[in-house]
Amino acid sequence: MSMKIAVVGSGPAATASVLALVARGIRPDVIDIGERLDPERMALATSLAGKRVSDWPIELVRRLSESRVDRRGDFPRKPLFGSDYMYARERAYGRVETVDVDFVPTHAAGGFSTIWGAAMLPMHADDMTAWPVSARDLEPHYRAIAAALPLTAAHDALEKSFPIFRTEFGTARQSKPNRLLLASLQRRDVDGDLNFRIGRARLALRDSGSHACVGAGLCFTGCPVGAIYSTTDTLDVLEGERKLRRRDGYAVLSVEEKQGSVGLELLHVADNKTETVEYDRVFLAAGAVNTSRILLNSRRMFGVCAMLRDSQKVLLPVLLLRRLGRLGREDVPSLAGLFIDLKLEKDSSHWFHGQVYSVNDQLLRRFGIDPFVSTPPWQRPLRAFLDHVLVLLCSMHSDHSSAIALSIAPDIAKSMPLVRLAAIRNPASTYYVRHLRKAMSRMLRRGGAYVMGRTEFTLPGAGAHLGGSFPMRANPRSELETDLLGRPFGWRRVHVVDGACFPSIPATTITFPLMANAHRIASQVDLTGA
Repeated sequence: MSMKIAVVGSGPAATASVLALVARGIRPDVIDIGERLDPERMALATSLAGKRVSDWPIELVRRLSESRVDRRGDFPRKPLFGSDYMYARERAYGRVETVDVDFVPTHAAGGFSTIWGAAMLPMHADDMTAWPVSARDLEPHYRAIAAALPLTAAHDALEKSFPIFRTEFGTARQSKPNRLLLASLQRRDVDGDLNFRIGRARLALRDSGSHACVGAGLCFTGCPVGAIYSTTDTLDVLEGERKLRRRDGYAVLSVEEKQGSVGLELLHVADNKTETVEYDRVFLAAGAVNTSRILLNSRRMFGVCAMLRDSQKVLLPVLLLRRLGRLGREDVPSLAGLFIDLKLEKDSSHWFHGQVYSVNDQLLRRFGIDPFVSTPPWQRPLRAFLDHVLVLLCSMHSDHSSAIALSIAPDIAKSMPLVRLAAIRNPASTYYVRHLRKAMSRMLRRGGAYVMGRTEFTLPGAGAHLGGSFPMRANPRSELETDLLGRPFGWRRVHVVDGACFPSIPATTITFPLMANAHRIASQVDLTGA
């Protein structure tokens, strides 16, 4: 089929769209700013990949696992091999101002999949009450995405509510604290309670082959062996097979739907020159904030407020009162080890989601312990205590979270408009946080673990699980709504396929449903129609 089709972006939604289009015989253009890690750091990281972990030079590992990244609020931002290049707060091609919002867009090749936590869970039907499509509508697309990505999982109680969508999958090694907690909760039949689902974390992580996880524990600062999936993995393969064309170094300023075509106004970021390119159809997947900027700028809707929905995060420190022995450094990934999903039956029909992390290099460094050498005698009591500390990262449905007002303003000195993000407080959020903590505390006590210390409730946007500025509706009635195929403004050839078209944001992980919905739209569009 000879059609000129563009996909804007290179993150999860863009990649899912590309997979669907390629399956239909289309060779799309992938247009992206495509910022990448500097060559020096990339070369240093690559130099470790071919060596045994025991042979990695400690000073080099320390340098690549630096965590000097801008932190606003209580939610630390992940670096990649010591670089924060993926956080595009200040760029000549797009400024962002925030008020009580902890979010920075990305222009990185692969989007946030370059530094994500790899968690993969589908969206439950109970969390889709605002959606014009059903959980069943997404099922074949979950299967298509699950088949295209590496996945570690387990047959456990999570499956009662959250299918895996593939029959074969890998197994991620678990830390001893996570294993003991899960076994203890299972023995006490916590899953006998209909409101709880507990099991091993499902991760887009390779456990076999040349890029298999080696248990280096550097997941939060960059994996030298490439065990954690990034969408660049898929796009690089498809490009090598000549199934797509890359156009890196371009930002989309606006789109204009014409009779029979779509004009894309592109900014070449290297020299600030603009050009307009015509396409038969365009799929916008630049991320919820960047896609919203493109659409609002296309209609010169300056000062118009679009509401981004968010899944706010809650950090709960947990102390596991079990005998661990002297652990030292375990050869396991430092990604989430367990998933805990629950309902507050009297308060909400939506699911709340928790991810359990055991001690990692970042936590050790925070307490002055060098994770790369043997712990000296005077620090061993502290290290032994930290081995018992778990971090429970909880997420709430967008109905229970604060939101973000997004608007744009002309930027006289720059080609792209300024994006303004300001928090819209949900006064009920603190109620849900309080009851979520109580429910988690009661459940964990049955496994010999205790929530301790203060509850850290993040600012809106901190987890980058946001969207909904142009939500899908069965019958769109506003300029800030799209139809079932993500088409805004009554257009026929422009499709929003990223989080911007989500009617609500689940507490459970966003990437799997994000990719499934984008795959659905790109699979169902009548490419020959008007």
